[in-house]
Amino acid sequence: MPTLFARRIDRWDLLNRKLKPLIEKRPELAEEQQQLEALIARAKALQSEQVEMLGKLRDAIHLRRAAEAEGQVLHGRIVAVLKGKLGFKSNDLYAYGLQPRRNPGPKKKGTPATPPPAAAPGATAPHEPATPTGPATRS
Repeated sequence: MPTLFARRIDRWDLLNRKLKPLIEKRPELAEEQQQLEALIARAKALQSEQVEMLGKLRDAIHLRRAAEAEGQVLHGRIVAVLKGKLGFKSNDLYAYGLQPRRNPGPKKKGTPATPPPAAAPGATAPHEPATPTGPATRS
């Protein structure tokens, strides 16, 4: 699908082609026709340059992504070697910008791992029956 700019260039080019044969009959349009022709040539050159640069941009993005993936793999490999040699909990890892593994701390005996969920305000406990608040009517 042509871009808006390409469609405009096509319209300008059509006008220029139709205007050229009329210059002999309408000499007052000669200067504008020449300016239009120069503008069309400049616009087409800019459009070609833009397409070429877009191709280069896409190539650069592809190469950058490939380098990024390669860097991530290499980084992971080196980190694994360093942690294997120095130890997962070694403070020497800080020198390489890495976080050593930390102990989560001692677990307390006799307490559940997760506390029971707090009851919502106004909710009744599961073992207590709900009390009616208004007069009960039976039919």
